[in-house]
Amino acid sequence: MADVERTAYMLKHPITLGSERIEQFNFRRPVAGDFRRLQMTPESRMADQLDLASILSGQTSVVVDKLDLEDMLGVLEIVGRFFPDGLATGRTT
Repeated sequence: MADVERTAYMLKHPITLGSERIEQFNFRRPVAGDFRRLQMTPESRMADQLDLASILSGQTSVVVDKLDLEDMLGVLEIVGRFFPDGLATGRTT
């Protein structure tokens, strides 16, 4: 797991919502309670990741839904950094 408390992502395609211009997402490290609101089913995987991006950045789901595809991929890459690598496979003896 990345040893990061906060991570910033500068949007390549800023979002304008009303009179507000959003140019950056600032992510905090997740805690267990952040996962309570997620469905965590195979069918909801992408939605869960986007919801987690919203939770960790403090941005509303309306803002996250307006992310350009390039920025969405960048945001999801940052969210993924908070997770450990998968379990090791193969022989252990």
